[in-house]
Amino acid sequence: MKKIAIALVAATALIAGEAAYHYEVTPTFGGVKPEGNLGLKDQLNYGLRLGRNVEGFIFDQIELGIEHAPRVGIKGSSSKTDITRYFANIVKEYDVAAKTKLYALVGLGYEHLSKEFAKNDSAMFGNYGVGVKYQLINDLWLKADVRHAIKFDHGANNLLYTVGLGIPFGPKTTKPAPVEPAPVVAPEPIPVAPVVEKDTDKDGVIDRLDQCPNTPMGVEVGLDGCAKMVTLRVTFGFDDAKVQPEFMHEIEAVAAFLKAHEVFTVRLEGHTDSKGSEGYNQTLSQARAQAVAAELTRLGVKKERITTVGFGELQPVATNDTEEGRALNRRVEAKFKD
Repeated sequence: MKKIAIALVAATALIAGEAAYHYEVTPTFGGVKPEGNLGLKDQLNYGLRLGRNVEGFIFDQIELGIEHAPRVGIKGSSSKTDITRYFANIVKEYDVAAKTKLYALVGLGYEHLSKEFAKNDSAMFGNYGVGVKYQLINDLWLKADVRHAIKFDHGANNLLYTVGLGIPFGPKTTKPAPVEPAPVVAPEPIPVAPVVEKDTDKDGVIDRLDQCPNTPMGVEVGLDGCAKMVTLRVTFGFDDAKVQPEFMHEIEAVAAFLKAHEVFTVRLEGHTDSKGSEGYNQTLSQARAQAVAAELTRLGVKKERITTVGFGELQPVATNDTEEGRALNRRVEAKFKD
């Protein structure tokens, strides 16, 4: 009796160790069928269990219990005895459905007889069992289990079957939510006046990145500032192949570019309006291209870097139905390639 009392006190201290767990109290009612007990009859008993749900263990609950079977009959005698059983179990639960769980239990106990007789003595026992619990409403559970209690003397065993109503109380411990660190607020940046970098040749590429810093105006350049292709347009009077003085500054700029960048060549393309025959216009367009070529040669560009071609009236850039449109079509375009 002293050993079981110590065990029950230790288990009680374990259950009471933290007040923030979910507890369960279960009143029970059931029966006992003796197996090999010396002369005891079948019994009815009632009891009370106190359980505590735990986390972080291989089992889910620790329970303490007491069950009492009053006035148990003795075969062949009018005498009766009261039997009280104290026990402590660990319980493992298994979810099988939304509201249904199976559980297994194992533990130790002590059986006390108010009247001992014929080797039916008070003694410790071990018990194991299985059960099922069904959720009725909220956390209220209907429970039923079967346990086999094996006494430690004389082979006086018992089969116990009980039903009960699991009633929860007390909040269940939850792990505290992690505390998020306060966000680090970066200091406001000190405004800095923007640095405007130079683009001396006005080609859209700053001098620091410009690998061809003297590109003429109107030249299409890449990200490195070097020309990809340039187009020069010189227009002419009606039925005329003479370069007018107002276009010389553009031709001079192209000549300067070609002399500074000898990897480039130029193709001069001559065009006319639609007045006159197609054959005449072809000859006139070629003459216009050669007139611009002559100016470039005069300005120091080598002939082998210049080619000419006449397209006649085949590639108009404006309508030939108006004088303004025809004036735009009488032209030479210079296209540069590396």
